[in-house]
Amino acid sequence: MKPLGSIVVGVVMLFCVRVGLAAGAELTTTQKELASRPLADFRTMITPPEIPRAFDVHRSGCPVCGEAIKKHGFYAWIIDEKKPFQVKCPECGSVFPDNDYAAYFRGGGKDKSLLKGKYVDNGWGWKKPGVDGKFWFVAYYNHWMFGRRIMQMIDMSQGYAATGDRALARRALLMLDTIANRYRDYDYHTQSRYALEVDSKYNGRIWNTEWETLRMQDMINCYNRLLPFFAQPDPELEAAAGKTLAEIRHNINENLFRVSAHDLVTENNKIGGNYGAHQAVLLDIAALLRNEPGQPSSLQMVDYLTQLGPYNHPTRVAIDYAIFANIFGDGAPMESPGYNSGWLNSFTKIFRAMNNYGIDYSRRYPTTRRFFTYPAKLVVAGKFISSSGDSGKIGAQSLMTLGDVDTLRYSFATNPNPTTAALLCFLAEQDPKQRQRIPAAELAAAEKLADPQFGYRNNLLAAYGKASLQNGDPKHPAALWLVFGNYPNHRHRDVLHFELFAANAPLMPDFGYPDSASDDDPTYQPFYCNTVTHNTVLVDEHAQSDKAGIGRLLAYDPTQKIKYVAADALRAYPGRVAKYGRSLLWYEAAPGKTITLDVFRVVGGKRHDYIMHGTGREVVTNVKLTPQDGGTLAGKEVPYGYFYDDAKYRGKTGTVKNYWGYVGSAYQFLTDIRRGVLAGDATLTFPVTTQSPLIHGDPGASLTVHPVGTGDELILAQGQPPKTQKSGIDQVAFMIRRRDADKPGLTSNFVTVFESGSAANAASAITKIVTLRDSMALTALKLEFDNGEIHYLFNAEAPVRPFTADGIEFSGQCGALLLAADGAVKHAYVYNGGAIVRDGKDIVRALAALTAKVVTADLKQETVVLDRDIPSAYVAGGRAFTAGPPIDLGFQARSIEGKTLTLQDQSLIRGRFQLEQFNPGTMTAVPNPALCVYRPNGWIYAADGTTALGRMTGQGKRQITLVRPFRIDALHFNVGAKKSADLWLADLGPGDTLTFFDSAGK
Repeated sequence: MKPLGSIVVGVVMLFCVRVGLAAGAELTTTQKELASRPLADFRTMITPPEIPRAFDVHRSGCPVCGEAIKKHGFYAWIIDEKKPFQVKCPECGSVFPDNDYAAYFRGGGKDKSLLKGKYVDNGWGWKKPGVDGKFWFVAYYNHWMFGRRIMQMIDMSQGYAATGDRALARRALLMLDTIANRYRDYDYHTQSRYALEVDSKYNGRIWNTEWETLRMQDMINCYNRLLPFFAQPDPELEAAAGKTLAEIRHNINENLFRVSAHDLVTENNKIGGNYGAHQAVLLDIAALLRNEPGQPSSLQMVDYLTQLGPYNHPTRVAIDYAIFANIFGDGAPMESPGYNSGWLNSFTKIFRAMNNYGIDYSRRYPTTRRFFTYPAKLVVAGKFISSSGDSGKIGAQSLMTLGDVDTLRYSFATNPNPTTAALLCFLAEQDPKQRQRIPAAELAAAEKLADPQFGYRNNLLAAYGKASLQNGDPKHPAALWLVFGNYPNHRHRDVLHFELFAANAPLMPDFGYPDSASDDDPTYQPFYCNTVTHNTVLVDEHAQSDKAGIGRLLAYDPTQKIKYVAADALRAYPGRVAKYGRSLLWYEAAPGKTITLDVFRVVGGKRHDYIMHGTGREVVTNVKLTPQDGGTLAGKEVPYGYFYDDAKYRGKTGTVKNYWGYVGSAYQFLTDIRRGVLAGDATLTFPVTTQSPLIHGDPGASLTVHPVGTGDELILAQGQPPKTQKSGIDQVAFMIRRRDADKPGLTSNFVTVFESGSAANAASAITKIVTLRDSMALTALKLEFDNGEIHYLFNAEAPVRPFTADGIEFSGQCGALLLAADGAVKHAYVYNGGAIVRDGKDIVRALAALTAKVVTADLKQETVVLDRDIPSAYVAGGRAFTAGPPIDLGFQARSIEGKTLTLQDQSLIRGRFQLEQFNPGTMTAVPNPALCVYRPNGWIYAADGTTALGRMTGQGKRQITLVRPFRIDALHFNVGAKKSADLWLADLGPGDTLTFFDSAGK
């Protein structure tokens, strides 16, 4: 690409925000109080680098009441500037430290008589005997009070912008000038609790690297509002600062913002957030300094953001490459949904800056529009968003996942359609404060255009790895959610986790964001991010792999009343399992009441634990259970929190700085163990809790679980959801269904029927389940209901020959026959060939699968040309088709015309890059940038997006091997060149086999 900075420096830059005085605007009470305080106070409000910072006091909570403080939420300690450098526990009321640190610091740290008391903190923490690590009271106060000062600066700048009150601007500028005086000396690496006690590589300046980015953006926004102040002399500010106005401005520009820009372009890790955050900061700094000489110059800043330089961290990749290398083809960025929202907000700022000055990314790369619409595919049952990975809370209603109001307004303005309109309306409906920020005419236009079925549609994020099935009924919404993918950051070990939503409640929700994101927290990675807290299967009491846990979509069929989804994930347990797959048949038995047939097939290892949990402590069962005498699920001799199954951590609870390496069971965190044996007709009912402000369900909302089969050990346990979420839930009931073998190679076919219920549809409950066939090849069940209905359910890994029971003949891969009390057919379904036949007559019949090979693909047009015609019925309604080995992926088609197939809302692209350090002998090369969302065995295309050069295999993000035959000549390594021309990484190429499926229903 041609350097962008050379084209638009001084043009791409954001213009400074000008003061526009609102007629009749008045200062708020807080602004008046700030304006009345002595100006000199605002110099001393900014604490020097010598005082440490800490975002938390101690991972264990309060020295007096312990973890009880966590129920008050994240960072709950109370601070008050009238009580400097002290913190108060909101639970027990204790105040720490009990020495006067302010006086001690004012005296230069020389008067040791000021270090007396029970809880003495000299700024570097207080050590509690017998407890690892210090309690950083002073540093915590300093961290959060410094943040509060930034908020005061913002408030004063806003007051000045609204009213022109120079007293406010004077005070905010004095604070900025003071920060600039000291900014080079702030060093989080040597001045923070986290870097000194937890992670020696942690960096930053005033705050850690990520938070530094956020606060720098705040200071830039504040300063932009204050710039008109410099147009008039101000002796009062000059006297307080000891500088002229020109010197104050130069100091802030050069010693705060230019230093931050230098930190960014040199990548010294003093500042940097998730992708887009610091890019937006750098664009704003470039705008501020566009007429000021210095290094880096504004031109250099912009070119840094837009030009592909030497390899750097994925969060720092040039924009035009990052939007392909860091974003999945379905529009989802590379992190958990909660963190992805930050990406969307940052991209909005960047794109707006570029768009205002002639560079329209929504037109340059239309695929970027998917960034802002992908969150629509996360919404189920009208209002729920699964708290997947480090996202949200147990109530599954985190609006932040969608992006903020500015992001959704930008998306609607640049790409007005029913989805972008519905997202904006949804946010406005759910959050009245955000609604106030949307102009009435804009909201009216969105409401007119909005998709009336938003939140109730079936959705597939095939590349990101999430699928939903929904009943589409706003009056009685119900949905199923399956996780089968693998994103690089902030994910949990949760492959093949699934959730159900009905009766206006999440019935088996993901726990969401853990109690903390601190690596020394023994519950963060070991428990909350572990497989055990998700509804899936644990093998050999070992967590799933966090690096190779990529699932494969096998089937997705939302086209009929009865719906079907299946996936497997052998890489979740590499080398340990030969089969690890889940198949879910889902439908409504009555309005809002769902039945789910879950078949989980596992081969390998010696112990298989099928795990799921409800929403609260209560569970009612007809299985005879015997309480365990103390201990945990790890054993009655293993106490809570004791690391029993990993030599690296055994017995070291509270003394480990980093628990990331733990891959054990986490069974030491499950208590109140009761054990029994499945003997047939077992049921377990999990009522939806009524104790949580985060969970609201219809009266009598519940989930009844029918574990089909006999002989398995059944275990009930209690686990604690994150305490900092203020969920009001102290314990959640877990069900573990266990199978053991004497040697590796255990084969399990876990068959479970889930039945959602409420007081409104209690009369249509399952009374009996009869097993007609139970094998790895075919599961066949007969469900009898108390209203006289009989449902026949069939599930196979692959199409089976005709099987007959009760005069019902089934063939195919998956199917169901629902009979009313009088024997009439209510609904029927069959998937992938075969039929359901009754009394010699076809009820439904589906065509067998068709295969075709890829001839060519056009990455930019998102089309594929096949070697044969495929009837359009095979791709209608959103049913997925799959790509076979070696790529193993699922896709949806928008349309197919003869041999030309157009993808539905998904790109084949997995990365845009250049190759460096290419070795023709070994066929190895280094991609730049790193391929963060790559799949093994992907295709490399030339820059035109249509010329396939050959396959690659990946040995990680930083090295690939080109598979012979490969068109090496087309890489265009010029003589003496150290890198190739631009290339694309894609999912499909010539010769790949695609399989298309049919289903039938009535």
